[in-house]
Amino acid sequence: MLYFSQRKGLMGLIDLSVLFDQNFTPADWMLTRKQKQIVTYIRDHPGEVCYLPLKELSQKVGCTEVTLLRLFQRLGFGGYSDFRREYRQSYEVFRSPENTALTQDFQRSQQQNLQLLGHICQQERQHLYTFMDAMDLRPIMKAAQAIHSADYTLLMGRGISHTMTEVLSYRLGVLGVRAVVVNPEESTSLEGHMNTIDEHTTLVALTFPRYLNELGAVTQLAAAKGAKVVAITDSPASPIVPFSHTAIYCPMARGTLYNSFVPVLTVINLIAHSIAIQRGGGNQSQKLERLRLTLEGTHPSALEGLL
Repeated sequence: MLYFSQRKGLMGLIDLSVLFDQNFTPADWMLTRKQKQIVTYIRDHPGEVCYLPLKELSQKVGCTEVTLLRLFQRLGFGGYSDFRREYRQSYEVFRSPENTALTQDFQRSQQQNLQLLGHICQQERQHLYTFMDAMDLRPIMKAAQAIHSADYTLLMGRGISHTMTEVLSYRLGVLGVRAVVVNPEESTSLEGHMNTIDEHTTLVALTFPRYLNELGAVTQLAAAKGAKVVAITDSPASPIVPFSHTAIYCPMARGTLYNSFVPVLTVINLIAHSIAIQRGGGNQSQKLERLRLTLEGTHPSALEGLL
């Protein structure tokens, strides 16, 4: 992050203390490649630069004195003396005991945060492996068929479940599947969409503890009108299961800070893949070859996804 004083220059007078920030990179500044190399040298040799004459500095960085002066001008300084004085003051503040203590505290805090994030990463990986090992793909295929064969699909959920429906809506949109996200807590919108439900509609409902019990009545009405109901939830005890055409269970594992939604995102991803598979659209051996190359990272469209 750059900080500027009110003094005028081509870039404004830059606060040189940013050079001592461990996250600083010259790429943040609008400089030529050579100027960035010079700034990098200055950053890496503070004790030396504080006292070097301009001529010696130009020799060490491999450029002319004019090139250096142009750089200092661009940074908002009147000349090398101004720059060196400001740089020396910033360096002395950086080396002060108070600042050193703060830097050490910051580094310790960052290290602790990295350890915590690493622990959460291990938890997420374990949740995913456990879920995948026990996964039954048949309900996912059945849900994909219901969505694919419907005239249109309604997606319902509250809170984080609502966010998951938006993710699913995006994935279905990419596939050209007509899907509408409905917030079940908005009564006017809910009533309007429920009036359109018939046997050519699929309703995908998501709820997790604490359950939205009212969604159970919505799925009951949809099923009574002939719609196929796909329930994505954590347990057979969920209120949306009794009236579902198919149920997909995603256990919500408790994490260090938040519950893990990795299983839900995995199911959404697999539903999208399943719909793409069912649509066909090409020689199966070619698809398998493309899949193999994609996994190896050698297919030209490897970054575009598997399907």
